[in-house]
Amino acid sequence: MIWSRVATDIHGKSLTSPDISTLSAEELQQFVHEFHIQNIALEIRNQELQESQSCYRMLCQNMLEGFAYCKILYDEDCRPCDWIYLDVNRAFERLSGLNNLVGVKVTEAIPGIKEAHPELFEIYGRVALTGQSEKFEIDFKPLGIFLDISVFSPAKDHFIAVFENVTDRRRAQKENEALQAQLIQAQKMEAIGTLAGGIYHDFNNLLQVIVGYSEILLQRKQLNESDYADLEQIYEAGKRGAELIQGLMTFSRKDDIQTKPINLEVQIRQFKNILSRTIHKMIRIELMFDPALALIKADPGQMEQVLMNLAVNARDAMSDKGKITIGAKNTILDETYCNTHVGVKPGPYVLLTFSDTGTGMDKETLSHIFEPFFTTKAEGKGTGLGLATVYGIVKRHNGSIDCESEPGHGTTFKIYLPAIPPDEKVSIDKTPVSPKSGMETILFVDDEEPVRIVSSRMLKSAGYGVLTACNGKQAVDLFKREGGNISLVILDLLMPVMDGQECLEEILRIDPKAKVIIATGVTTNNKQISLAIDTGARVAVHKPYDMTEMLKMIRDILGKT
Repeated sequence: MIWSRVATDIHGKSLTSPDISTLSAEELQQFVHEFHIQNIALEIRNQELQESQSCYRMLCQNMLEGFAYCKILYDEDCRPCDWIYLDVNRAFERLSGLNNLVGVKVTEAIPGIKEAHPELFEIYGRVALTGQSEKFEIDFKPLGIFLDISVFSPAKDHFIAVFENVTDRRRAQKENEALQAQLIQAQKMEAIGTLAGGIYHDFNNLLQVIVGYSEILLQRKQLNESDYADLEQIYEAGKRGAELIQGLMTFSRKDDIQTKPINLEVQIRQFKNILSRTIHKMIRIELMFDPALALIKADPGQMEQVLMNLAVNARDAMSDKGKITIGAKNTILDETYCNTHVGVKPGPYVLLTFSDTGTGMDKETLSHIFEPFFTTKAEGKGTGLGLATVYGIVKRHNGSIDCESEPGHGTTFKIYLPAIPPDEKVSIDKTPVSPKSGMETILFVDDEEPVRIVSSRMLKSAGYGVLTACNGKQAVDLFKREGGNISLVILDLLMPVMDGQECLEEILRIDPKAKVIIATGVTTNNKQISLAIDTGARVAVHKPYDMTEMLKMIRDILGKT
């Protein structure tokens, strides 16, 4: 072909022109024809190239991910020290907040990037040199976001990086991890609570005998008698055993609570008076309150237990000097907080803060503090149930608890308790104190002989006549014969032959107005308890009960029609 002889490369930099004078008319015509064809091919290829470039530009500019085409720069030791932006898309500009980047060095565009992320220079340099692609995630500190980056090299010393902002995904992942950790913690607590519940009934029967007999013997002794202190130790040990098992049940949220409207400021001020007399004089106590603190619906005894357990921990962390700060203020918990705290609902709360200036805790210790039996104290110095009990009480009150601590910087507990809405009407219990003795006859029903004996003696010492039965059938037979003389029945639930529920139903069938107290070793929010109350029992108490409180309860029930 003539064109191929005279124009060796249509894409070449210099095209040779043929000597037309040497061509015949036929060759000249053929040359023009070939030139025209090649020119059309060249135009088509240029058009295709332009369309390809336009497509590339449109693709890059409309990508949802950030895109940057860059050239690596090296220092005198041939190490990557910078890069120049050759092209970026709109998504990258939105992501970075930077404009007019083409031709600009990254160290000029983002000051401090080399100090914050030297690994980027190493990765980009390696990709530009080897041509191998890499994918990684980075917490990009200059922009305060998490980036997912894919990088590859189209030519030596050049790289293309594609960026995706995964901050929301990482935040959601962290929230899910936090919720998962809370779920595992809750399951662990539930398992321990179930184990405790299995021994609760029998253990409380044993404690009832220990506490009951020691209380009877103490009533017969004078303070100056030699064995009074020994008996007192037995009594206190029994009470501590009861508190231990009760702590387990509180922790596992299987106990019952008696809530009423309370002002947390009043309770904290009263608690401060007690605390001031029990801790070292060099430990200062400061109080801080919201001027218009909202009321909460809570069990006053359990709130006092929360304060006491936190105070004991603070005291032990500070030794003989330091400061305890207790505060309460109104706050609102929003969806953001509630999404990362299982079981917490948005709304108004009272925030109870309890801070100390003690030794503080590291992250590892902090992750275990609410676990039962976990303690940093020396052997024999703690049960490890203090904070577990606090956790259980807070959860029982539909609240939330957080802890912040660092070694050497003290510890702060933040407890959120639901506030009573301002428009909700509240009333204060003004029931007068009832006498603790009487002359009526009481039927005491329990399958444990030691419990029957000790309880009978305690009731008789208060002036009551006492009949006993070891099971439900015997109790029903007694009530049929002596029902006219029996003013009150104290009834256990778990018994052989005829259980407490069936016995209760039979007694109420005989006398619908019969007054019955359920006194049992099962947990007080057990379904059996709920069924008994629905059936007609006046109240339920769990063993080991304090006899003074029991006598007050008996007198109170007998005084009602």
